[in-house]
Amino acid sequence: MAFRARLITPGPGWPSAPDASKYLGLTNQVSSIDVADIPGQSGVVAWNGSHAVFVDTRKGRTWTDAWGERRPYDGTNEVDAADNALTNAFYFR
Repeated sequence: MAFRARLITPGPGWPSAPDASKYLGLTNQVSSIDVADIPGQSGVVAWNGSHAVFVDTRKGRTWTDAWGERRPYDGTNEVDAADNALTNAFYFR
């Protein structure tokens, strides 16, 4: 499915980390990471079927965006409105 079509209808089957990085033109610049391994990593993009967040670690603390506000990342406050946890992630090398 084309990138534009994915933006319009993300739903089930949203791309894996390798596919997402390909759509963004970042194939050789990112690596997949398990969502359980996000704490302590820098430059992480994580998502589920309907929501995505950026996660970064600075001075030993891991932070995420929560609807435009910086919040400590704890792996539970990054869910979407339907309480679906993050399922996929990649980090920038």
